[in-house]
Amino acid sequence: PLLDSWDNIVSNVDSTVPDGKSPKKKQDNLHARMAWEEFSAGPHQHVRQVLARNWKSVNKPALKRGVRNGGGGSDGSAGRAFSSLQLAVYPALARYADVMISTETRQNRSEIHHLLSLHILNHVLTSRTRVQRHNRRIKDLASPDEKSKDEKRTEGEDVGSDKWRDQGYTRPKVLVLLPTRGTCCTFVRGMMRLLGDAAIVDNEERFDKEYGPVELGGGDDEEDADAQVRRALVLKQKGSEWNDLFGDCVNNDDDFKMGVSLTPNVVKSVGKKRSKYAGGNSGASGVNVKLFAEFYRSDIILASPIGLRMATTGKGDDDGDEEETDADVDFLSSIDICLVARSDVLLMQNWDHVNNLLDSLNRQPKKVSDVDFSRVRSYFLEGQGAR
Repeated sequence: PLLDSWDNIVSNVDSTVPDGKSPKKKQDNLHARMAWEEFSAGPHQHVRQVLARNWKSVNKPALKRGVRNGGGGSDGSAGRAFSSLQLAVYPALARYADVMISTETRQNRSEIHHLLSLHILNHVLTSRTRVQRHNRRIKDLASPDEKSKDEKRTEGEDVGSDKWRDQGYTRPKVLVLLPTRGTCCTFVRGMMRLLGDAAIVDNEERFDKEYGPVELGGGDDEEDADAQVRRALVLKQKGSEWNDLFGDCVNNDDDFKMGVSLTPNVVKSVGKKRSKYAGGNSGASGVNVKLFAEFYRSDIILASPIGLRMATTGKGDDDGDEEETDADVDFLSSIDICLVARSDVLLMQNWDHVNNLLDSLNRQPKKVSDVDFSRVRSYFLEGQGAR
């Protein structure tokens, strides 16, 4: 597990937080700051540097909101990296426990999604870095230079050793279910901001066109003007929650699916176009982010339940269950993290699609011709991936 020593971090922080004379808010601030320092810059190095470098700037609005709500501090940062809500939720995420966040509101949604993006990106980048490192090491061990190979070999580093079991049957490891293209666009832009200047994004213009705000056609005559006034009054009555999902210029299409691949440790070329959502911090090496990647070559799959079901079966709501036996869901056979975002909205669509997709996760794949079984984790081989 990536974060198996979080309990030790928290216990060490608890033992050093002063009590008695210090007010509780100051203890909470110190707890959050020390936990983050241990978490990102301490000996454990659980958060990738590219994420730790950008996290505080991305999360600053959430910290300022916490200050206004009585969370302590004076300037929105005060040395803190987590809000009180994030500090409560992240230890469970770090232990890969099943988590249901029932306190999400319109006001705190961004800080929750930032935290979830941090967890997802950290998991993917850590996994991909490990696979790259193992690929290089296995290549060295299999090289014809026996003398060099024997000198470099350490205990347990045989080519067929269980040490190299670092992946599943297929590459996709994160599934994010979202209700509309607009919510998907917001989530992806948040991830790009968290990667900062390290992000080298492919197909960004296509993403903006297909998932960004839609353009409304307008007219110049008085009748169109009256209609716009009436519509503005109706939208005002609908409320902010409704307008976030279905208001003017919001992309509310609920049929979409997209694969995203991340390749860390990419040398950035001079003059390479940076992401328009990147922050101001830069890194020494880049992370290549390919939007609209083919599913089997993706690390993250973002989709609506109906969109992903139609992609796997080719059929929609009015079809029976016969097509389920022919569904191609092998790319969902090795999912480590499944995020069901905005479940309140998904519940208003068709929850059966969510149930069908969750039942399809981590099944034994039907086609295994391209699988390197020497690299597949044991619990997948034993059929325990869905438990």
